[in-house]
Amino acid sequence: MKNLVFVCIAWLCIQSAVAQTGVFCSVRDNNLPALTDALKRGMDVNMRNERGETLLAAACNANRTAAVQLLLEAGAAVNTTDNAGNTPLIGAALRGYTGICSLLLDAGAATDSSNAAGATALIIAATFERTDIVARLLEKGAGKQVKDKTGHDALYYARKQGYNNIVNLLRS
Repeated sequence: MKNLVFVCIAWLCIQSAVAQTGVFCSVRDNNLPALTDALKRGMDVNMRNERGETLLAAACNANRTAAVQLLLEAGAAVNTTDNAGNTPLIGAALRGYTGICSLLLDAGAATDSSNAAGATALIIAATFERTDIVARLLEKGAGKQVKDKTGHDALYYARKQGYNNIVNLLRS
């Protein structure tokens, strides 16, 4: 009897892992019908993969705007962090996905959340010359003086890289 219970539990775990992998693949492959179906069947909109990344973060990191909209409409938590402390907003800012950043900000993403290194979306955007994202973050009230764990703020990184357009935005 114990072996049967063990086999049943193992089967359920495998089925759950397969379903989770499938829905993350649906996000990555921009398969909106499969994602919609999974959500209708009760799939947890805030499920995580092995990196701690939620479906929303995976959609943001893959620049899947329609999937991001669908997940936000389904109630995805916008300020979750992955195993490295990155929020979906930080991931989108890093990759330069301006439209995704705007969607997240409009959905209430926290502008000053920081990852394990203390970097915020503003610090990341300034470091990688994401001018439009810097401007949008500032519009939404991102803290200019927030510092990472090395004690540096967005202005420091923009100056260091010679991104004068971002320096001017941060000084205004």
